[in-house]
Amino acid sequence: MNGKVIFVLIIPIGNSKGIRISKNILQRLHIEDFVELEVHKDELLIKTVHKTRPFVIISPNEMNHSIKTVILTPITTKTHKYPKCFDFTSVFV
Repeated sequence: MNGKVIFVLIIPIGNSKGIRISKNILQRLHIEDFVELEVHKDELLIKTVHKTRPFVIISPNEMNHSIKTVILTPITTKTHKYPKCFDFTSVFV
């Protein structure tokens, strides 16, 4: 599968849209729950996440449940522009 171009259909998922990634690709890349999305001018890069980082949820619990969005900040020694928002729809169902 290295270098192979695969076309996938964009499908509706609630009010959003998404893609389905085949089980074979997920297993080959050891993807289970999370990926990192990198947005460039005219492309979207999906990266596997092989490391875990500790983080702190800084959004109020009411917001986490009502709009299914969690604001978190990683625990790190480097300076970054945080917080970043992630949609964890499957976490708070």
